Amino acid sequence: MDTSHVFCPNMMCSARDQRGSGTIVIHDRSRQRYRCKVCKKMFSARRGTMFEGLRTPMDLVVIVVTLLSYGCPIQAIVHVFGLDERTGVIEQVCSAKKSISILLNKDNSI
Repeated sequence: MDTSHVFCPNMMCSARDQRGSGTIVIHDRSRQRYRCKVCKKMFSARRGTMFEGLRTPMDLVVIVVTLLSYGCPIQAIVHVFGLDERTGVIEQVCSAKKSISILLNKDNSI
């Protein structure tokens, strides 16, 4: 785990957005958690990403996103992987897909 690209996500921290300044230390390698030396807050490497809060393996989420991007129906993905449409994986992926399509519609150059 490299801390040189990580910054404190705490809005109230004076070290927010300061990458590579030595204010972030590794708290737990196995769970990919960091701690800010300035505000003492701990946070996950997944914080602020579409993977935040998911307990599903990242590999499965990437596969689901890839299949959706190729137009595979949600029902087929749910059936093949034994997922529940109401679980966080499908909801979060669909939310991310919706955000991406909004961005693509706003700026046609992407």
